[in-house]
Parts: sequence; structure tokens; C-alpha cells
Amino acid sequence: AFQGAPLKIEDTIVHVRTIRGNRGLRVTAADAETGEMIWESDIGVPVTLLTENDSGLVAVNSGANLFSLTNEKIRSNADQNAGKDRVSLDFESPVSLGPNRQVMFNLSKANQLANLNGNDLRLLSANFGGANLSCPVIAVGDKVGVALENGQFLLIDPTNGSSASSPYQLPMKPGQKIKWNTPLYIESANSIIIANDKQKLVRLSDGDSLRALTTVDLESPLVGPIVQAGESIAAVASTKSGDSLLVFNPTSLKSTGRLPLPGRL
Repeated sequence: AFQGAPLKIEDTIVHVRTIRGNRGLRVTAADAETGEMIWESDIGVPVTLLTENDSGLVAVNSGANLFSLTNEKIRSNADQNAGKDRVSLDFESPVSLGPNRQVMFNLSKANQLANLNGNDLRLLSANFGGANLSCPVIAVGDKVGVALENGQFLLIDPTNGSSASSPYQLPMKPGQKIKWNTPLYIESANSIIIANDKQKLVRLSDGDSLRALTTVDLESPLVGPIVQAGESIAAVASTKSGDSLLVFNPTSLKSTGRLPLPGRL
């Protein structure tokens, strides 16, 4: 889509347009008669990751450009352009997998991830079978936990984009889509807690095969993420009378407490 009115300067037209699937802008100068491009320049997109590694500070923007930050006052060129200025690049919500390791997924292309290892940024593709992400991804050790709208929860190896486990599959009707709550990984128990808008709360093993260890039905749907609260887990439930903070045993998933909240999330 074009932004503002084009500008005609002698035999040249200059226009600004948004880049498809991207949050940046592209300024183009073209011949007024033939429309042939004379030059193009991309105006920067937002920085979505600022981190420190063994080499110093590193910034990555949503277009998959990596900048090693030094005392240089102005940086116009990226040290690494993993996205190669393509369209449909909108990386966001980095997840830390340990020292010097971060991963982000592309909001414009759900199965594409950017893996940052130190100063090396690489774009990889995972096989989601055409399904989209249903909630933010989480770190599960050195893997990434991914919940999909087709009812699957799986682990991805961020070094190559391949599946690192056989997925957990929620029973689904044809064409049905599921909305997951942001899951919780409990490292000390080697388990993953997931919930969805079918009002199921499930505890999974985190091995090569994601198996349901415990499943309970919820009286009301959860809103927002599942979080750890000391030795318990907690989430907010939406009821007809208002929102309530629910507390659960992380193993049995039995409810151990409820606190009504003012207002709604």
C-alpha cells in the first residue's frame, strides 16, 4: 500500500509504500514515463531483540537484519542480512534458549524462525503442515515449544527447524481451530502445562514423545498465560461473574485456590 501522495521531480516520480508482511517502508524513485526503477531504499523496521553475547551487544530487527553494536555513532548497513530484504518478514517475541542463543518466529510466515547463536543469525523453516501458531512459543530446555491452531503441540529443534518430538494431538473435528494459552515449562519436573479454549488443562512429558500425563476439564476458559507461582501453577479464568485467579497443583492439576479479580483481562 502506498503512503501519502507521490512526488514528481522533473522526469522522476518518488513514492513510499509499505512492504508486504513487513513493518518497514520502501522509498522508490522511478522514471515518470516508463515506470522503470531508478533507485530504492528501505527505511528501517523495528528492533525486536537487543542482547549481549561474548562479542558485545547485538541488535536484530523484525526484518532479520543483525547489527553488532560498537561505538560507531551511526549504523546504516547490517553486519548480517539474513532476511535479504524480502517481503513477509516480521520477526518478533524473542525466546531465550540459554547464553548467546535466541529464537524468533515470523508473524507473517508462521513456520519460519530466526535462530541467533552468538553473532550468527539464520532463517529456518519448520514443517507445520500449513497450520499457524496459536499462541507465543516457549523455551523447553534447548528446544522450542510450539502450539498450533490444528490442535498440535510439538517441540522444534531451532538449529535446523526439524521436529524434536512426536507431537501431542488434541482430539479435533475436521476444520476446527484451537486457541491455546501460552504454555508453561516446569524444568524441575520435566513437564509442560498446556491449556486451550476447549477448556482442557493438560500436563505433558517433555521427552521424545509428548504424552499426556494428566488431563482435567476446566469449568471456565482460561485467559492469558499459565504461570508458575512458587510450587503451584496459576492462570486467570473468565467466568460469567468476572475473572478469577485459579491456583493448581502442578502434578495432579487439581484446583487448590481461587481469588476473584476486579475487572477483566
